[in-house]
Amino acid sequence: MFAARGISPFSGRNRIPLLYTRAHPSVNSFLIQKDKNIVKTDPILYIYNTHQTEEYVSSSLANYNITPTVYMAANILKKELEKYNVYSVVEDENIKMVLNEHGWSYNNSYNASRLWLERTKERYPTIKYYLDLHRDSVSLNVNINNKSYARIMYVLGMNYDGYENNEALMVKLNEYTKEKYPGLTRDILYAKKNTFNQDFSGNVFLIEVGGNNNNFNEVYNSVLALAEIIGNVIGSEN
Repeated sequence: MFAARGISPFSGRNRIPLLYTRAHPSVNSFLIQKDKNIVKTDPILYIYNTHQTEEYVSSSLANYNITPTVYMAANILKKELEKYNVYSVVEDENIKMVLNEHGWSYNNSYNASRLWLERTKERYPTIKYYLDLHRDSVSLNVNINNKSYARIMYVLGMNYDGYENNEALMVKLNEYTKEKYPGLTRDILYAKKNTFNQDFSGNVFLIEVGGNNNNFNEVYNSVLALAEIIGNVIGSEN
């Protein structure tokens, strides 16, 4: 989501101030379809942000006092995926509210997003895939066809039985990325001591897009690439 000076990014349950409608064209697109998270057809993908407030450099949005985050990236990804006939739902509940309701700290964010996963599975029986979209602490970019992209990384937790299923999905995504966008992926990070809620389903996957010093345009280009990657990989399986 955004952080704007003097304005809470989560007013009410999760409304967006009208201030933002004059910003970057891609932000306009995001805002128009975000105000109500309308599900146009049966979704197969759930997109959520365990670390919902991870930020990027404002760059071209600075004049509007807007700081883009992974939540904004998730909503742009949702819209772009429709071009590949992959329909999704983005979690728009404020994770801070979930943490506060349970007396949890930021370190318990994965406990909070676990509740989201369980609720989403009940609410949307057609959903098969679960994407946890993050921002890394490492900011790298790559130039592909004269366009700058924030580099991405796939992250696999291994501290549970059956992680091989999640690995198989991420290998497909990573290989497609390397083929279509050479240099975009930093490959798969194998985290032997972590779970990242990937034990919930063999189709839970985690992607880190850029870092805190990547600007909005770089992140936006990577999100468009991810839409193509995810659309072709999971779209071909459905």
